[in-house]
Amino acid sequence: MGLAHGGNITAASRHFGIPEPQWLDLSTGINPFAYPVPQSIPAQVWQRLPYREEQTISAAADYFGCRTEQLLPIPGSQFAVSLLPTLFPGSRVAIPEPGYREHAAAWQREGHRLHPYHPGQADRLELQIKQGKLDRVLVINPNNPSCDLISKDQLSYWRRLLEYQGGTLIIDEAFIDTDPQQSLADECGTPGLILLRSFGKFFGLAGLRLGFILGSGDRINAIRQLRGPWTVNGPALWVAEQALGDRRWQEQTRSKLKQSAEQLFRYLEQRFAGQPVRLSRTDFFVSMVLAADRAQALYHHFGSHGILVRQLPLDRHNAAIRIGLVPGQQAWNRFTQAIELFQSAAPQGAE
Repeated sequence: MGLAHGGNITAASRHFGIPEPQWLDLSTGINPFAYPVPQSIPAQVWQRLPYREEQTISAAADYFGCRTEQLLPIPGSQFAVSLLPTLFPGSRVAIPEPGYREHAAAWQREGHRLHPYHPGQADRLELQIKQGKLDRVLVINPNNPSCDLISKDQLSYWRRLLEYQGGTLIIDEAFIDTDPQQSLADECGTPGLILLRSFGKFFGLAGLRLGFILGSGDRINAIRQLRGPWTVNGPALWVAEQALGDRRWQEQTRSKLKQSAEQLFRYLEQRFAGQPVRLSRTDFFVSMVLAADRAQALYHHFGSHGILVRQLPLDRHNAAIRIGLVPGQQAWNRFTQAIELFQSAAPQGAE
């Protein structure tokens, strides 16, 4: 059985006995204000083999700020998560904990030695890099679910250190699109850097299963040979080409996501003020760290009201509840009502 992920409304519906159409899904961190896919996709896009890749690559290179030979479309960034550990011999790999768990699972499957680090303790990780104790360093920037963001300057320094030692810095930038100035895409031509970029998160079109790997030309050519032809379907390439070139929509959406995330964060900060809850946020979700039993209670309370969030164990005592952005006033009213009911039902002293 694979790792559990957000977005599984079918399983939630079975567990809580609430029909699927009645659910409010806040469990994925995907932009709920999705790019408006044109209603009419040209018939030939469906009928022909997907040879539009060059046009999509050109649009993506312009969007990311790199060269066309430095990126490759893939069927979702999860494809790269599984592929990358197969490209290297047995390595000492730094893995963020907490972090997107598929990374650790993939490197472990290939027999690499994992060195967990906390994403909020960058100085400790930097010391290990300087001491030559690591071959590969994986960073999720910003981290999912802890929301820690490591500065571009610091990551660039780590990249140079690792490159000098023959190592590799791998950065999962799935949630970087609202702060593109923090991306290392402009350095991806160097041999010691690999970037993973999601399309579905920012553009809100996870069902397309589209992502990108960025790296040096030699690295990208090698991955292209492993990937094989026609890996990404034609409609996904066509839609991506439109979305990647729509600068007006991108700027408006960055602003909307930031405002929505700030609203959600401030509301939760106010509602849980003075309580043993630690809040952090990206522009795509808010994470609440609280006692594990309290997190379990909150998760089930939301579920009983047809609201799906993510519950992520952190250690024996604590867990995170990750809450995605709330799409629109009706959903906001439903969400805030559920929070108020949860707090009003809390036993005396539990708050």
